[in-house]
Amino acid sequence: MGHAKGLEEHYATNMKKHLQLTKNSIQRIDKTMEAKIMMLSEQISDLRSEINHANREISVQLQPVASAVSKAENAIQNLQEGFSELALMVQTLQSTSYSGSFIWKIPEVQRRRHEAKIGKTISLYSAPFYTSRQGYKACLRLYMNGNGCGKNTHLSFFVTIMKGEYDALLQWPFRHTVTLTLLDQDGVKNISQSFQPEPTSSSFQRPRNKMNIALGCPKFAPLSILNNSSYVKEDTMFLKCDTTRI
Repeated sequence: MGHAKGLEEHYATNMKKHLQLTKNSIQRIDKTMEAKIMMLSEQISDLRSEINHANREISVQLQPVASAVSKAENAIQNLQEGFSELALMVQTLQSTSYSGSFIWKIPEVQRRRHEAKIGKTISLYSAPFYTSRQGYKACLRLYMNGNGCGKNTHLSFFVTIMKGEYDALLQWPFRHTVTLTLLDQDGVKNISQSFQPEPTSSSFQRPRNKMNIALGCPKFAPLSILNNSSYVKEDTMFLKCDTTRI
C-alpha cells in the first residue's frame, strides 16, 4: 500500500510539472503570437500610411493634368461652337439677297434653343439683305426662347433696318409691307405674319447708327413648333422675309 501511494504521488507530481511546463509553453507562444500580431498590425498601419501618402502625392501630381485636360476640352468645345457660328455666318453671307425676299437657313436648332434658354446666346442675326440692288438694307433677328411678351413661350421674329450704302438716295421712312414666315418643309402650311411699318416709329426712320431697333412679332409662333418635324427637319429650319413696297 505504501509503495502504491508513493507511485501515485510521484505520478501526480510529474503531471503537475508537465501541466505547468505546457502552460508555460502556451504562455510563451501566446506572448510570441501577440508580439507578432502587434508587429504585423504596425506594419499594416505603416503600409496604409504609405499608401495614403502615395495617393495624396499622385492626386497632387495629377491635379494639373486634370485641370489641363478640362481646359483643353473647354477650348475644343469653344472652337467647335465658334466654327459652327462661323460656318453659319459664311453661309448667310453667301446667300445675300437683293430682291426684297430673303430665306434664312438655321442649322443646329436644338443647340441654339438650349443656348437661348440658358442665356448664353439670346438672339440670332441673319446676314443683311436688300429690297433691291440700291435699296434698303435690313436683317432679321430671331429670339429662340422668345422676347418681351413672348419670352419662354414663343419664337420672337423681327426685322431690323440697317444703315445702307444708298440711304441718302432713298425715301424715308421705310414704307414696305413686311411678311415674316416659318417655312413648312413638307410644303403644306407655312406660318406667316405681316405688318406695315408705322411711319412715326424710329425703327423705320433713316438709321443714325449701324441698325435701328428691331420690330416685328414677339409672339410669332409657339416654342412647341420647334418639336414639329414639318418645320424642323434634321435639326434645321428655314425662315423667310418678304418686303413689298406700299
